Amino acid sequence: MAPMRPLTTNEGLAIVTFDPLSGNQINFVVVRNIVREFLEGHGVNHRAVLPCHLGQAYVCFVHAYDRDNMVRLSLM
Repeated sequence: MAPMRPLTTNEGLAIVTFDPLSGNQINFVVVRNIVREFLEGHGVNHRAVLPCHLGQAYVCFVHAYDRDNMVRLSLM
């Protein structure tokens, strides 16, 4: 048994992927601006939008529940 609860890491992290994605390479500055504009338009606080090799960007949310809501809404 652990003597204390381990610190949480990456609880507010999500990977952004655009679908369908054009066959052309996308400049990350454009991706970051699109993601920021989308999040601000939905009133979602975020810490950072970072480059990602698994998708177009990592988004670091302030709260994990904001991440969960965005993921849930993306499936609809």
